[in-house]
Amino acid sequence: EAAFLTLKENGRTEKIFIYRDLVLGLNGKPFTIPGDSGALVFTGDDILVGMLYGGRHGANSNVGYIMRTDH
Repeated sequence: EAAFLTLKENGRTEKIFIYRDLVLGLNGKPFTIPGDSGALVFTGDDILVGMLYGGRHGANSNVGYIMRTDH
């Protein structure tokens, strides 16, 4: 289930839907390191995917958690 934010700017109202997802690092490498929380995550084409809010660290852990946006 998605949460959403309502933005009002320049007389326009827009809803941004937020989903929780996980992202895997490539080739078993970590996607995050400690201190990355709050970083924005983009595709290779510079399209915003979401904001990083955590991850798993340690041996064989390559998982990052993001709040994904669709708008």
